Amino acid sequence: GVPARGRTALYDAILAGFDGLARSKLEKKALIVVSDGADNASRAGLDDVLRRAGLSNVMVYTIGLFDEFGNDRNPGVLRKIARATGGEAFMPERTDAVVRICRRIAHDIRSQYTIGYTPADRRLDGSYRSIVVTARGSHGGPLAVRARAGYLASPERVRPEGGAR
Repeated sequence: GVPARGRTALYDAILAGFDGLARSKLEKKALIVVSDGADNASRAGLDDVLRRAGLSNVMVYTIGLFDEFGNDRNPGVLRKIARATGGEAFMPERTDAVVRICRRIAHDIRSQYTIGYTPADRRLDGSYRSIVVTARGSHGGPLAVRARAGYLASPERVRPEGGAR
């Protein structure tokens, strides 16, 4: 119910979130972004955010809250950022749904599995590598899987001590 005024540096804020989570020793890292998707003040651009998303192991969940009279809403940006990280985008019709959405995100984070693999092509040439993850249950049928669409094969993803990020 509080009107938002002023300029928004959404992309800079997300990059700052990535920076903060990069310092964490925790294995699971998630960032929850509540926004209308508009950005009119960042030094960085959406491409910068998507590049960092490809380099990080941070899962971004976005919650789109929109002013019914606002012209600068951009739900597509929120969906794109969430999809790039294997997160999920939520666009509630009403603000009272946000608590339920946050509970769902918390449950999602607690019930996730983390998997890893070593690619056949180990070159760190900066190229984008698409990945597809599928899973089958004990019943033989497919399970719902949400995973990032790919990653950047970049030297920036390798820690100085040799471990992958």
